Amino acid sequence: MGRPKKARVVLASIEDCTRTMADLLVAITDIEILIAEKDQAVAAASAQFEFSLDNAKMRRLEAEVALKNYYYTHLEELELGGAKHYDLANGVMGRRDNPAALKPLNRAWTWEAIKVRVRELWGRTAYFHEPKEPELNKELLKTLPAEELKKAGMKVEAEETFYAEPARLPKGSQEAA
Repeated sequence: MGRPKKARVVLASIEDCTRTMADLLVAITDIEILIAEKDQAVAAASAQFEFSLDNAKMRRLEAEVALKNYYYTHLEELELGGAKHYDLANGVMGRRDNPAALKPLNRAWTWEAIKVRVRELWGRTAYFHEPKEPELNKELLKTLPAEELKKAGMKVEAEETFYAEPARLPKGSQEAA
């Protein structure tokens, strides 16, 4: 909205204030009614697409699961030469390594218990960020050997995720297809 504008009307009496307060109430209720009507119109417009959207999302999920299952059951023949992907005529499927993440060793370890143990093992060193409450410097902790991390109740895990990316036509070439 911007800065408040200068008042066009200067109130000179309590009666003017009373009338202006009534005008304010009418304006506020008009806004609330219009917002409610707009929300109803948006909901009605959205409702007509829900079935089609749910159907398309289900087809997408089924296709991704089928591609993933095929990919993982045929890894040796698809990942020739160390590539972690396979190019199809109309897209690519493969797997990506997610960045290694520092995680508690098991359910017995909480991050609070890990903080206490890190302090016991290595003191208040570079393994803590010191903005307010000291926070663990997980990036630096990830550089420690696995046995050292295990002492403090942690491990480094690198997960991978499957992806399937259909090839899209460049903009402007949809008419040719």
